[in-house]
Amino acid sequence: METPQAVVKKPLITKDMLVSSIVSNYPTTVSIMLAYGLHCFDCGASEVETLEQGTLGHGMSEDDLEMILNDLNEEAEKEEKEEKKWKRKLEKKSKKTKN
Repeated sequence: METPQAVVKKPLITKDMLVSSIVSNYPTTVSIMLAYGLHCFDCGASEVETLEQGTLGHGMSEDDLEMILNDLNEEAEKEEKEEKKWKRKLEKKSKKTKN
């Protein structure tokens, strides 16, 4: 009998994403960046600088980058779940008003 394969979840945020893209797609991640002392999202460089460049450029280590990525992805996943929940509620409400 074969054992089921573990589902590998693709991260929503990667180290090679532009800081501006992260904040644009997942606005609630700003608080995570601030907690780590990253103010890149409010800088002109955010349009051309990746998360990796921003963190390492501010003297953070690769380990710091991995911790930040984990926290950012956790927050982004929460944000996506919340958005899906609201979309479902709106769809249900829309169906009720049509009937």
